[in-house]
Amino acid sequence: MIKLLNGLFIATFCVFLIACGRNSENKNEQDSTANNATNDTTTNTKVTPPPRPKTSRDFLCQKWGYDTKSFVDALEANMPANSQGSKMPPEQRKVFVTMAEKAFYHFNTDGTYTGVVPAGTAVKGTWSLSSDQKILTIRAAEGGNADIRVIESITADKLVWKISRDEQSMSFAMVPFTDKTTPEKPEDTAKK
Repeated sequence: MIKLLNGLFIATFCVFLIACGRNSENKNEQDSTANNATNDTTTNTKVTPPPRPKTSRDFLCQKWGYDTKSFVDALEANMPANSQGSKMPPEQRKVFVTMAEKAFYHFNTDGTYTGVVPAGTAVKGTWSLSSDQKILTIRAAEGGNADIRVIESITADKLVWKISRDEQSMSFAMVPFTDKTTPEKPEDTAKK
């Protein structure tokens, strides 16, 4: 019995020594890395990525453009049933797509916004979110009525909101804005 206990004690002691040895090796490696970093003459600056958005407010604070397909589909769905059989003609659809491509809202962290509506008019003013972060109130700088939008879903890449006027409402998506009106530079095909 004593031999068995001595054997267990020796095995436990060996495992303990091995574990302690590994920790000191890791510490020595970390120390040598730290010493090398302090002796390095180049500037090593640690770049910390910006914090990821966590709330609807954080996600909202960026420049949002209209998801043209979603916007035009919402317009088409709200057309009176007796007008054009509730199908939008292709020419009219193209006009709305072009208008939506230029439109955006840029929500700033200080509660102000700027933008261009699909009709091409520049807008600016203030915005606020309800405490549950589901109701967005947009108020134009010139005064006027508050524009209320219900946020149905929001991520860093997509905002879906619902606008209600009188007895009509429409939901459509917004996406991070990219200016499609700026001419793109032609690729240099000679370099291959």
